Amino acid sequence: MKRRKMMLAIVALLPMMPLLAGCWSQREIDDLSLVAGIALDKAHETKVEKALTKNGATRKKEDLISITYQIFTSSSGGGQGKGGGGSAEQKRYENFTETGDLLLESTREISLRTERPIFAQHFKTLVIGDELLRTTPIRSFMDLMYRESEFRPSALVFVARGLARETFELKGAKEIPAFRILKMVDNQYKSTRILPPVSLAKLLTLLQSKSSFLLQAIVKGGGEIKFAGAGVVHGQSGKLVGFLDEDELGSITLITGNVRGGVVKFADEETGQKTCMKFCRIRATLCRVWKGTTSHSRFESNPGAG
Repeated sequence: MKRRKMMLAIVALLPMMPLLAGCWSQREIDDLSLVAGIALDKAHETKVEKALTKNGATRKKEDLISITYQIFTSSSGGGQGKGGGGSAEQKRYENFTETGDLLLESTREISLRTERPIFAQHFKTLVIGDELLRTTPIRSFMDLMYRESEFRPSALVFVARGLARETFELKGAKEIPAFRILKMVDNQYKSTRILPPVSLAKLLTLLQSKSSFLLQAIVKGGGEIKFAGAGVVHGQSGKLVGFLDEDELGSITLITGNVRGGVVKFADEETGQKTCMKFCRIRATLCRVWKGTTSHSRFESNPGAG
C-alpha cells in the first residue's frame, strides 16, 4: 500500500519536472544592448541618420521626435580590443539616435542598425530636451515609458537646456554620462540647488493630478555637464513654461524645506563682508534659524568665502 502511494506521488510530480529546469527563457547578456539612459528631443536627425537616409535607408514617417539610447559597449566589461591589448581611450558607451513619429517604432528601428536588441530594464536616466517640452505636452510622449514592460519606473527624469542627447556626450572615456547624472543627484546633501529626484513613478502621479512641478535642469558646456536650475512644467498644459536659475532654485528648496544640506551666502550689513553658513538637513532646524532661536553650534560660519 505504501509502495503504491509512493508510485502515485512520483507520477504526480513528473509533470512538474520541466518547470524546475531553470532559466528556460534566458537571454545572454552579451547578446543585448543594455540601456543606461534615454534622451528625448524634438526631431533633430544626426549626421549618421542623414547619411543613411541619403543612401536609401528610408521609411514612411513624419519627423516629430528623436529618441537616443545610451548603451554599454563591450569595453564596459573590461574586454580587450581587437589588437589584443585593449584601448584606454575607447568609450564605455555608445549612443544610438532614431527620429520618427512614434517612439516604439523608432526603438524597433535600432534593431536594423545593431546586432543586439535594446534591453532597457537597467536604464537609470531620462533626459528631455527643452525644445520638445516647450512645444509638446509631456503626457503625449511618456506612454512608451509606462506601457513598455522593460522600462523601470525608478528611472529619474531631467530636463536639458538644449538638446538632451548632448548631455550624453562627455569628454574622456572613463564615465558613462547617464550614470554620472544619476550620481550627481546624491550630492543633494551638499547643495541647496539640487532638487529631490523625480522618478517616472512620481512623474506619473504628478501628471495624473495635473499638478505643476519642477524638473532638475542640466546644461552642457566645454565637454562637461552641470545641474543648472530647474524647469517649470505647467500642470494643466503639461508643457515647459520656463526655467528657474540656480539662485532661484536654491531659494525654493529652502522655503519648501526640500533640502538635505548646503550653504547659504549673505553679506554683513555693517561691514559688507561676505559670509556663508553650512546647515543641517532638518527642516525644523531651518525654521528655528530664521526665527533666530537656534544655537550656532549646528552651523559652521566661513567669513570671506565666496
